[in-house]
Amino acid sequence: MKRFRCLVYVPSLLLGVFITTNGWAQTCPSLTTLKLPNQAVITAATEVASENGAPARCKVSGTIDTTIGFEVNLPANWNHKLLVVGIGGNAGAISDTSLGWKRNYATATTDTGHKGNSGDTSWALNNPKGELDFAERAFHLTTITAKEISKSYYGEAPHKAYFTGCSGGGRQALIEAQRFPADFDGIIVGAPAYNLTGFHFAFIWNGRAMFPDPNNLSQPVVSGSKLKLLEAKVLAKCDAVDGLQDGLIQNPRACKFDPAKDLPVCAGVESDDCFTAPQIAALQKIYGGARNSKGQLYPGFHPGVESGWNVWLGEGNPGIKPLGPNLSYAFGEGFLRYWIYDNPNYKLHQFDFDKNIPDTHAAAKLVNADNPNLKAFQQRGGKIIFYHGWADNAFPAAATIQYYEQMQRVMGGKKRTDAFARLFLVPGMLHCAGGPGCHQADYLTALENWVEQDKAPDFIIGKGTNPVRTRPLCAYPKVAKYKGSGDVNDAANFRCEELK
Repeated sequence: MKRFRCLVYVPSLLLGVFITTNGWAQTCPSLTTLKLPNQAVITAATEVASENGAPARCKVSGTIDTTIGFEVNLPANWNHKLLVVGIGGNAGAISDTSLGWKRNYATATTDTGHKGNSGDTSWALNNPKGELDFAERAFHLTTITAKEISKSYYGEAPHKAYFTGCSGGGRQALIEAQRFPADFDGIIVGAPAYNLTGFHFAFIWNGRAMFPDPNNLSQPVVSGSKLKLLEAKVLAKCDAVDGLQDGLIQNPRACKFDPAKDLPVCAGVESDDCFTAPQIAALQKIYGGARNSKGQLYPGFHPGVESGWNVWLGEGNPGIKPLGPNLSYAFGEGFLRYWIYDNPNYKLHQFDFDKNIPDTHAAAKLVNADNPNLKAFQQRGGKIIFYHGWADNAFPAAATIQYYEQMQRVMGGKKRTDAFARLFLVPGMLHCAGGPGCHQADYLTALENWVEQDKAPDFIIGKGTNPVRTRPLCAYPKVAKYKGSGDVNDAANFRCEELK
């Protein structure tokens, strides 16, 4: 690797030009002539001036293997690191990577090989190459490309490489750790859709629970107003179980809420303050999780912040309506149509949980990131931070806990796993962000400190916005426990303790 003893950047004179003591120089526009592997082509390289405190950068766009779109951002005051940012849903667009380049990382991301709405799965119709790119190729090849571009622009390769992603991006993160362990030094895995087939089982299951009549998709069994009432009933029973009544359920597994026993039943005509028998039956299915005659297929939802279910499970929003009544229904039906059966007319209600599970096995082998053996990544010194909201309204934290505990068994126990991977569960947080919990946290700094200074995170401070508060997010299986005095909205008044 070629090294330079001195690297001077002159932003006021030459935006995007780096000059070394031996006369080497590389401009941003000239990157379009760069020769790259994997049929990667840079189609645009644009100088972006500093604005509102954000650093000046070179923004690079291009394609890999003709169909995989990518973007790389190269900040002027580079920190010698690369941050690759995942994308959720069915991808199809370029993610915002400003989290990284505003902190002087070189950043990269990809559309995973197709363009479209993240809720739309139609691109996968009779498209095995597109499915392979989405499953694993696109981010691996983008990472290789970003490292080459960074090396050419700055005169040296990144010293460290990190990946961060949530939901579908969390699945991409685990694919990297499992199949391409040399790509990254540290990985952030948020609410990972690692068992892609399994969580689509949940979408199909919940879609049927809320819309039992395939000919009537205009109104879910449980309306948005009833979900708010449900949440109030759940909090009334379980908020104080952790010893603190604060609008958060610290450990939902300790909440023994039963819709059949704990909800008011409408005696006759339905009203706003009661639940009908079909509504209670639908809620029992959602809390219980997807099943067939052989047993559990995917975990059910945890109690707490049920008002947040509406976009995913309930009435949805106008933007998703052309694809289905809500996000879960649209994802579930799209997956069956375009990944499993290559039949645009296939209906969600046609799927038989007893007979048709084997139909998904080929897709599972390709796209699921469920291998718990991360020894190759660990042996390279790699570190992983997992996080998941207890109130996730897309798929439950129980799934991530299952993967993490399986990984502990494969990797030789809790102590050995804790040396390179830690899980942080966020009370009251919805899918990837939002909700009444402390959903904002600087996982990237925690990961940097672990990788670069060997400072393993026992807790990470989370911030809430509605209401405003802070809490320690404790490394699983510990939880935040109130010390007994002081402001309950201040993290300083909590400590991490093992669950009794």
